[in-house]
Amino acid sequence: MGGMTDDYLAAWDAFAIPFDAEVPLVSADIVRLMSLDNPKDHASRERSDGEVITFPGRNNALASLAGSMRRRGMMQPEVEAALLAINIDRVDPPLDVSDVRAIAASVCRYDAGDLALKRVERGAATEATEASFITQTLKEICELPSQGYQQLLGPFVYRGLRTLVGAATGEGKTTFVMWMVKAIIDGDAFLGYKGIGPDEDGKKPIILIIDAEQSVPDIQRLALETGMVGSEHVHYISVPDGMHLGDGTPDSVQLEQIIALLRPDVLIVDPAYKVASIDSNNERDVVDLMRLFDRWRTEYGFAFVMPVHTRKGDSKAQGGNPTLDDIFGSGAFSRGAEVILGIRQLEPGLSRLYIWKHRPGELDKGTHIDLTFDRDSGFTKTYHQSMKTTLTMIEEMLAREPQGLTLKEIGKRMDKSEGAIRTVVSRAGVRIVSEKVLGSNKLIYKLGHAVAESMTIDDEQLKKWEDLVA
Repeated sequence: MGGMTDDYLAAWDAFAIPFDAEVPLVSADIVRLMSLDNPKDHASRERSDGEVITFPGRNNALASLAGSMRRRGMMQPEVEAALLAINIDRVDPPLDVSDVRAIAASVCRYDAGDLALKRVERGAATEATEASFITQTLKEICELPSQGYQQLLGPFVYRGLRTLVGAATGEGKTTFVMWMVKAIIDGDAFLGYKGIGPDEDGKKPIILIIDAEQSVPDIQRLALETGMVGSEHVHYISVPDGMHLGDGTPDSVQLEQIIALLRPDVLIVDPAYKVASIDSNNERDVVDLMRLFDRWRTEYGFAFVMPVHTRKGDSKAQGGNPTLDDIFGSGAFSRGAEVILGIRQLEPGLSRLYIWKHRPGELDKGTHIDLTFDRDSGFTKTYHQSMKTTLTMIEEMLAREPQGLTLKEIGKRMDKSEGAIRTVVSRAGVRIVSEKVLGSNKLIYKLGHAVAESMTIDDEQLKKWEDLVA
């Protein structure tokens, strides 16, 4: 370190002495701060000691270093001395001395505790800026190393992307997310996909959850069900009264410090509008909040998972399939999200996972996956086994009612919505036929003739149905 200090002092002397300027004391600590990269930089790119600063971006790079030094209480002469030394040693081509002095003066007009310095340190523009826009041909872009999408859990959770999981209250979105967390940490299978799990050194992923909804007993129950009671890789911030998140607010600064310290692989916010104490229908509030989280996920490289509420009842098809439009609050929650999933509980132990949006392209938008759930093993694909069971019950019911039944009558007897019954019978094809009632707009449903002639009633299935409707 001593040799480096001498080099920087010599460079500073070469500038300061000809101008008869007072030479500030540049300590070893100052040089250390001058040479350090922003501690957050390693989340987005790698640097080496003494890396050369090149055009474009020289002004912002020096302003970022100046912001870091000023936040630590260094005065303008000290900051200026450091920047001039760095300009000679590491900037290619060097900036004019007047530009360097202007950067130091611009940054040091802020008090050391001013939150604006955090923006400067992150690379926000100052008055002394230079053009930094560049153009690239498509050929040049395609020759760049492909980053791709790093899957933390199959097509559901990707590093650096935003995943929304929408469901009505009590339909299992938080439980669903926690089983995803379990798979990501331990490398377990989840709906046919394997979580990323520990790295080659055995280090497990870190999960940070900001929770404004679950009580301590709820968190303990989920930990017990998922087998994560002893996990030291899931960190909670419980904020039942919410936070005041916004660019530069004390809560945002504190939260970012925690993120910078933990370096989570996944950040979960449940639910966002409560965590930030905003009006979820206020477009401006939601846009600002999403921009903050999106900046953090870009800067720190975590996957951002956000459970969101859906409205009570479906806006387009009552009793039918929910859609992206059913997400509660401003559309800004879903804009910019790369993966959006929806959960609907069809009956106890049976749910449906809807694919509302999937920018990476591995899952088809508009499709769904049927799931069974139990508290010991979590969620499992059903491959329509439960659908077949429901269909069998309907067929046996119609075999006992050869005159036919309306959707409403079938739904009432089975305690299911007309939309759910319509879905089952529509997939039955010719096995169940519809007939229009004369003088009415009603339709009645009967067994198809080929099925009716050979239909036998399974006493065991019939008992299940009778128990269900009893």
